Amino acid sequence: MDLHKIRLSNPQDLEYVLRRPLDAVNFLGPKDIFGTMKNCAQKITVHLYPVSLPSRRKQKCLLDYNKWNYHQVYLAIQDERIFACVGHGDTSAARERHNNLIDLFLQDKNLRDDVPTAVLATFKGTILASHLHRSYAYSNHDIGMNWDRSIIERLGSSRLPYSFHKYLSQVGDEVRFKARGRDVLVYRAARA
Repeated sequence: MDLHKIRLSNPQDLEYVLRRPLDAVNFLGPKDIFGTMKNCAQKITVHLYPVSLPSRRKQKCLLDYNKWNYHQVYLAIQDERIFACVGHGDTSAARERHNNLIDLFLQDKNLRDDVPTAVLATFKGTILASHLHRSYAYSNHDIGMNWDRSIIERLGSSRLPYSFHKYLSQVGDEVRFKARGRDVLVYRAARA
């Protein structure tokens, strides 16, 4: 599939990009991916929620990421190349990237309106459930960690949509998305 034909808001195209080998992805820092997203047509933020225990196995693609209970992936396609930046809670640097990107998006309403969000519940690289939102949303984990804690108050007053993953002892994994009073159940583990 040609990358210039990809539409990241299309679930099949998004899965195709997330399954590309990691050596086909150009990883950027927060400011670089933010700048790339401002200047390209194909961009999305992806909330990956693995519903299996974190694993140290080698990831072959972005969809394989299972280092923590959430990953927020910023994706852009420009000049036939895939660019990405990943934030998660496994390391202080990854938490800092996560908060830095949220902070950058808080400052740019036009880009927030222009970047869709996909929330995916995955199991060993397989998408179990998904939800697509038309604008930017953040993954509500580790907010303020390794960053300015005032971001919590700024997020609260911004009323930005967000997703989160939790484990319920009676049910198991659950992934939810909240936007302007709407609470969408994206995934809930089947009872045994």
